[in-house]
Amino acid sequence: MERGDSVSRVLRVLAVRALALVALVPAGAVAGAPAEHDRVVLVASAASPVTSLDAIDLKRLFFGVPVVAGARNLHALLNDSDPRLELIFLQHVVGMSKAIYDRRLLQLTLEQGRSMPRSLDSDDKLVSALLADPTAVSYAWAAAVEGDSRLRVVRELWRE
Repeated sequence: MERGDSVSRVLRVLAVRALALVALVPAGAVAGAPAEHDRVVLVASAASPVTSLDAIDLKRLFFGVPVVAGARNLHALLNDSDPRLELIFLQHVVGMSKAIYDRRLLQLTLEQGRSMPRSLDSDDKLVSALLADPTAVSYAWAAAVEGDSRLRVVRELWRE
């Protein structure tokens, strides 16, 4: 009987702490990003030979492993325009933290001579880079690229 009481007490303490943590989260943080930022898509130039990429090829591409589409080697561009977008990419595409991803990229570059993906810090720079190189592939908020006939959404990567 004593053991059951102590377990109940521990559960009550944990519940109180969880509620306290929830109360500390600002209301804006729970709401998340604006409605236009509800989907992350894989994007390429409309002139790109890419028509689809599965999850394995996508992960390989962002690690600098050669992925071929239409007899052309593709390469990845990192979209660093938004910290939340970067977190979604790390979690849902490569499946690791930023530190581990960066370390792995550096390791592959040093050991195998693979080139690291180029990072772009704005949507405008990303669009320009995609238009300049039909073998480039990246990710972006759907709202930032949909409606631009010069670009093609290859697939949806994440939806809120």
